[in-house]
Amino acid sequence: MAKSWGAVTEVGAGWITQADHKVFTIGGHTPAKPLNTDVEWQASVRTAEGISMTSVECDKFASKIESVCDKLGYKKRNRTDNIKKLNDYVNIDE
Repeated sequence: MAKSWGAVTEVGAGWITQADHKVFTIGGHTPAKPLNTDVEWQASVRTAEGISMTSVECDKFASKIESVCDKLGYKKRNRTDNIKKLNDYVNIDE
């Protein structure tokens, strides 16, 4: 992320506005400040087959979806439905 100008710009914009944010990481990257690294982040892995995550990481992802919906005032679906939908897009390893 630190080598991507677009990603650094977005992190900077969030930091300046003090916007609430969620931390996701793909491929073993370790988030750094000014991201909120004190909270537990969600980790995914990108492979030739696509994006994969463990069932625990999938649960974290679904939790963050729910949190974003709450923050934006959107009607959220339940955890089970969110996990089923995520399974359409990522490989969930048990």
